[in-house]
Amino acid sequence: MAMDGSEELDGSELGTKAFWDAAYSREVENFKSHKDVGEVWFGEDSMDRVIRYVERCDEITESSSILDVGCGNGLFLIELACAGYTDVTGVDYAADAVKLARMVAEDKKVAVTFETADFMSVSTSESAGTELPACLRRQYDVVHDKGTYDAVSLSPDNPKEERLRYIESVRRLVRPGGLLLITSCNWTASELTAHLCPTFLHVKTLPTPSFSFGGCSGSVVSSLVFRRPD
Repeated sequence: MAMDGSEELDGSELGTKAFWDAAYSREVENFKSHKDVGEVWFGEDSMDRVIRYVERCDEITESSSILDVGCGNGLFLIELACAGYTDVTGVDYAADAVKLARMVAEDKKVAVTFETADFMSVSTSESAGTELPACLRRQYDVVHDKGTYDAVSLSPDNPKEERLRYIESVRRLVRPGGLLLITSCNWTASELTAHLCPTFLHVKTLPTPSFSFGGCSGSVVSSLVFRRPD
């Protein structure tokens, strides 16, 4: 894989809606039967690392508007709501993911807005003449993504086009001067920066676990903070 991000990932079922529909259908049934909230992608450490950054970042307050794109089971936002954050919204195109997230939030007794929506429709809604749901007709102080850009990059069809549509959609959802927090296990920090800049400005790379093998070193995941220019 090229360090400048010029090469694409091989397509995978992980890049299809059908895979995620089936996966979250199973997880809904698992939660109903024994309160299993489902898989925490990249592990709880990855989620906690970003939550700690949010809590310590002077620019983000408990009233800041936060959107999680591809929210899955919603645990990231639920943890923020438990910590006192009040304007938190999650969207996912898999209806059962949203169903699961709502059930988990109700079980935890916290208020989080979860909506079934394809956030990437933001980039094409005007040309297609389609009406966006309310959660996608506003801009946010913070947009968070853990693994969704990875899934988009694994699209079996036109992955580069899908990546560009992702970047444009997220740009429209982040307010000018706002932040994008992104965690990936498929792209390095250098590759993410190459993909997202100059649409976004690189602010910070969060320290993540590293490994060494055969004289080479790297990180298991990459977590970066970007800013949308004013």
